[in-house]
Amino acid sequence: MAKIKPPNKQDNSIIKPRENKKVSTNTFTPIFSFEHMIDKCHCVDCCENDDLVALVKRIRLLSKMTWNQILSSSRYKLGCEKIARDSINEKIPTKLHGQEDINFLSLRFNGMKPMIGFREDRIFHIIWIDFDFKVYKHE
Repeated sequence: MAKIKPPNKQDNSIIKPRENKKVSTNTFTPIFSFEHMIDKCHCVDCCENDDLVALVKRIRLLSKMTWNQILSSSRYKLGCEKIARDSINEKIPTKLHGQEDINFLSLRFNGMKPMIGFREDRIFHIIWIDFDFKVYKHE
C-alpha cells in the first residue's frame, strides 16, 4: 500500500483564506418574515379580513419585484420609505435593542396603510401592521 506524501511546504504559500465580500442583494427579490412581530397590537391577529387579504396580495406582488425596483418606486405605491426610530410609538422588539444601525422601513399594503419592519439582506422582517396609522408619527 502506498503512503500519502506530506504536502510540499512551498505549496502552502498559495493557499489563501476565502474573502467574505458583502454582495448587494438589491438585484434579488425580497423574502418576507414575521419572525419579529409582537403578538399584541398591530399584528396580523388584529387586522380586519380586508386588510389581511390586501397584505397577502401586496406581499405576493412585491415578492415578484427586485429590491432595486421597490426602492425606486414611489413610497406611496410599491416603494418604501425610511421611518425614524424616534418616531415609532410602539415597543421595539427586545431582539433589536442595542442595534441602532437598523433602519425601519414602511411598505404600503391597503391603500396608504403601511407594514413596518426592517430589511436584512433580502429579508424584510415585518414587525407592525399599521392598520390605524398609530405605529409611527405620520406627516
